[in-house]
Amino acid sequence: MAHMLDHFGPSLRAPWTHLEAPELTAELWGAMVEGTAAEAAGRDYAALVAERDRAVIAVRRAVEQARRTSVRP
Repeated sequence: MAHMLDHFGPSLRAPWTHLEAPELTAELWGAMVEGTAAEAAGRDYAALVAERDRAVIAVRRAVEQARRTSVRP
């Protein structure tokens, strides 16, 4: 997260030009980095990617299952 915010932080503001966006202060930066580190709970990037991929596959399978079993009028 720290690298992402350092690299993309300024450009992340662009989509918010029509909405009020928070200022990326040092305090907000720190809170985001600390929060994502806590959420990662020591898992490395590869483990997080694998977890994300398993979740995406599970959602896709659930959607396909729902499509196969849904009653159509």
